[in-house]
Amino acid sequence: MLFEKNDVILLNEIVYKIYSIEKPDEMRTVFLNLLKQLIPYNIATFYMASNRPGHLLCRPIGVNILEEYLYLYLDEFESIDYTRWIFLSGKSMAYKETDLFSDAVRENAPYYKTFYQPGDVHFSAQLSIAYHDIFLGIVSLYRK
Repeated sequence: MLFEKNDVILLNEIVYKIYSIEKPDEMRTVFLNLLKQLIPYNIATFYMASNRPGHLLCRPIGVNILEEYLYLYLDEFESIDYTRWIFLSGKSMAYKETDLFSDAVRENAPYYKTFYQPGDVHFSAQLSIAYHDIFLGIVSLYRK
């Protein structure tokens, strides 16, 4: 992927801004909002890795999504998420959900029916963040 000069300037601005913010949750919100200038999306979420037994994610931040949906995922869908294995891999990776699963599989999943359809989105891309084989969090971008 080749970046245009403006993209490099924007990436530089994102890095500068996130390193200048002391509060992690504020930094994640700023990051998601700046990222929209580089990668257009309709909805974005950013979950941190959890240290609670039985849970992989916690402390959700979202853009253009109701907070109740962020926590609905944690309460009802995290344990049945069909991409959960990626979190457990301990590897950083970016992927499109459509590269992993067919539309038929995705559209019949309870999470798709509860989140994607009401949110009027169909496509998603995720960035699993890990460091030294330790899962740190996941950024998800959704589009119509």
